[in-house]
Amino acid sequence: MDCALYYIAMRNMKKLKAIAATDRSESGKKFFKFISDHDFSSDRGRNSAEKNAYSLLRKRKYASAASFFLLAEPPMIKSAVDVIRLQLQDTSLAFFVARLIENAMKS
Repeated sequence: MDCALYYIAMRNMKKLKAIAATDRSESGKKFFKFISDHDFSSDRGRNSAEKNAYSLLRKRKYASAASFFLLAEPPMIKSAVDVIRLQLQDTSLAFFVARLIENAMKS
C-alpha cells in the first residue's frame, strides 16, 4: 500500500478502503482489516494507530509509519512530518503532506 500516505493525507478514506480491498497480498489484507475495523476518532482507534506507527518505525518502514500517524483523528501531523523529514530525508514530501492535511482539515 505505497499510496496509503497520499490518500490518508488527503483524508480520502473511502478511496483508500476501495484500493486496499483489491490488494491480494497478506499485508494488504491486514491493512484493509485494520482500517475497516477501527474508528480512528475514538481513543481506542487513535491508540491503535499510534502503536502500529511506532511498531513500523522499529521495523524501519518509515512511509507506512507516517501513514499510521496520520490515520488518527485528529492526525498526529508533527510526528508524521518528522518521520518523513528525518527518516525518509524528504523535505518536499513533508511539506506536501503537511499542506494536504491542512487543506483537508479546512474543508
